[in-house]
Amino acid sequence: MQVQRVLETCLYAQDLERAAKFYRDVLGLVLQDAEIGRHHFFGCGRSMFLLFNHLGADSTNDDIPPHGTSGAAHVAFAVRAREMHEWRDKLLKQGVEIENELSWPNGGSSLYFRDPAGNRVENTTPQTWGLADDYDD
Repeated sequence: MQVQRVLETCLYAQDLERAAKFYRDVLGLVLQDAEIGRHHFFGCGRSMFLLFNHLGADSTNDDIPPHGTSGAAHVAFAVRAREMHEWRDKLLKQGVEIENELSWPNGGSSLYFRDPAGNRVENTTPQTWGLADDYDD
């Protein structure tokens, strides 16, 4: 047996609506479900990206253990190498400050920036980890 892939990733934001707007409008994630003030769930390829208000992350369902945290975290989204320049331009046009750009030894590249909650977001090419460019898991 072996774990196949990351199914969901979660970040936290106090101003949930502002952060959700960023992920929808700037990164183009598709909203799947939302509970105002508690969570926004986005489709991201064959995975899910969850955004919670850490103050409301405790479950009201006894079968789901409470989870949540505060403070900045990190998430990296896979983007196609051929689209990296377009991502850079789009982020800048949206007023997103790019904090760093890196070229990796495997031939990959990354753009680092922050979401409205202060989380560090990275758009990176799969080559960064030695994966094929058509990798979309």
